[in-house]
This record gives sequence, structure tokens and C-alpha cells, in this order.
Amino acid sequence: MKSKILSFFFTLFTLMTSNAFAGPWTACGTIGQISSTTLELPNFSPVTFEYGIAFTTKEPLPVAVTGWNGGARIYNKQPIFVNSDFPMTAMNYGGFMFIKDTQSPEDNDCSSVGGYRHNYWKLDANSNVVPTFGSSGCFGNTLPIYCRRR
Repeated sequence: MKSKILSFFFTLFTLMTSNAFAGPWTACGTIGQISSTTLELPNFSPVTFEYGIAFTTKEPLPVAVTGWNGGARIYNKQPIFVNSDFPMTAMNYGGFMFIKDTQSPEDNDCSSVGGYRHNYWKLDANSNVVPTFGSSGCFGNTLPIYCRRR
């Protein structure tokens, strides 16, 4: 009986924390409004809201906003197909990444325009991350950010 009760609560917890119960995506700001210090949008705490970006897709993809040794890194949480111009001959799982105010000299050029530096990332045949295999360079600060309640 105890095992059935634990199983029930585990199932209930799983359903309650599933994205299926997340709120709808709503435009809530721009990438330029995400502080590279606090790693969040004003009035939309990541404790309460999940962030998303519609980049190379029509629907917002959930993103993580992380900081390590300063600056911000914004990247898609789940890999999508990239490098797929010729799907029958080559495709990789990967995604996009935006960086700002990091220790890397790569994003220094973008600070003067107040924006983030864009790069693509992909997984190689051994599932190792290849951090840069293409870039749109400095991306400005107007890319919409979407939010949904957790």
C-alpha cells in the first residue's frame, strides 16, 4: 500500500511540474533588457517565469540564462536541428547562444552597440559540444523575449 501511495504522489508531482501545465508564451521584453548582472528581465523573475526565444523557429524555445565569472549566456535548453541546409547529407543537434559582458574577447565588439553576440553550437558525432560553427555577429538588443509562468 505504501508503494502505491508513493507512486501516486510521484505521478502527481510529475504531472504538476510538466511543461504541459505551463502558462502560454507572452512577449515580455527584449534581449537587451536581460541584465548581464542579475540575469533576468525586470518584473519577470526567472523564479516565477520561464524565458523563451523564437530564433530560427516560429514558436519560442525555452532558454537558460546563466552567468559564470561575469556576463550572461542565453541558450536553448533542448537541442534542435542545425546545420541542416542539406538534411539528407548532414544535420546536427545544437542551437543558438547569445553572450554579453563575458571574459571572452568575442563579445567585446558588441558592447559598443549594447547588444549580445550570437553564435550557433552543435553536437559532434561523440556528443561533444562544438561551441562556434557559425555566427550572426553582434545581434543588437531588440530580439523579443517570451515569458510563461512556471
